[in-house]
Amino acid sequence: MKFVTFLLLLVVPVIVFGQNTILSEDFNGGVIANEWFSTFPGNNMIDVAQNATAPDGDGWVGSLDNNNEGGLGAVSTGPSNLTDFYYEAMLFIPVDQATYYGLEFRVDTTGSSSGYNFVARFKPGGFLTPRIRFRSRVGSTPSTITEWIDNVPGGIPTEAGWHKLAVAAKADSFWLYYDDQLLPGSPIVDGTFSSGFVGLYYWDMTVIDTVMFVDDILVTDQSGPTSVENGKPLIPRSVYLEQNYPNPFNPTTTIRFSLEKAQRAKLVVFNVAGEAVATLAEGQFTSGTHSVKWDATDYSGNKISAGVYLYRLQTASGVETKKMILLK
Repeated sequence: MKFVTFLLLLVVPVIVFGQNTILSEDFNGGVIANEWFSTFPGNNMIDVAQNATAPDGDGWVGSLDNNNEGGLGAVSTGPSNLTDFYYEAMLFIPVDQATYYGLEFRVDTTGSSSGYNFVARFKPGGFLTPRIRFRSRVGSTPSTITEWIDNVPGGIPTEAGWHKLAVAAKADSFWLYYDDQLLPGSPIVDGTFSSGFVGLYYWDMTVIDTVMFVDDILVTDQSGPTSVENGKPLIPRSVYLEQNYPNPFNPTTTIRFSLEKAQRAKLVVFNVAGEAVATLAEGQFTSGTHSVKWDATDYSGNKISAGVYLYRLQTASGVETKKMILLK
């Protein structure tokens, strides 16, 4: 095996004071762990479904339909007074539907349901520009606060798949993440809604009786004094794989990953055919952040060709994969 440069950085805990878990939901075994309720009268409730593509590999996901007159599906859960929090979920987003899929938060369901939503729509063609949007919503009428079209990290997907949407809310500031990448312009400041439930939301004005799939929902407290440092929330995750930098790259790039606790980890690069190209790190690692520098060589020490590659971090806590591009 060809060795790569490996650095142990200053140990920084992934979870800090004030970031206790408020709720989590993975639908494992077909069980709904939290109490969900319909945000709009007439909406169906969230259910569970077997799904072989479940991102955590357990075969179960949440299922929410929009089988009502408005073509809208929305449910909420958690305490009604959430203010400062981190909220993430995996959503299956197709590319052949003009449907918004996303998260809702600081939802007030008294009177006309209101709150923020953070949604993605990937169908191309005509006026249906693929985009990610951060919006406020009063009743069924949303207003766009910020949107991302040409500046989405990694670009808009052209194939259906699972994607992670996340938000860290602190007072009137919001850090918005797509597939663990902080979206340009964050933090976004808006003082429309101060507190409320968290939830799920999807909508299509023309297509009814479709289904939204969701998995791996996590909400943690961000009210502690150390939850935000240097303007950037600390994402509370047991394992965190960062995007390589630079990307695209030539001839070298750096990959960082963080572990909440000491454990075995393996970091491998694959080509788009699924063949292993190089093992960058393997063994027992301490808690904290670790960094690997890769010079784009394979197991034999040969330079690999330009193109798209995947790198995967495997631990006892799960598997995370990201994409990188080598230029020549």
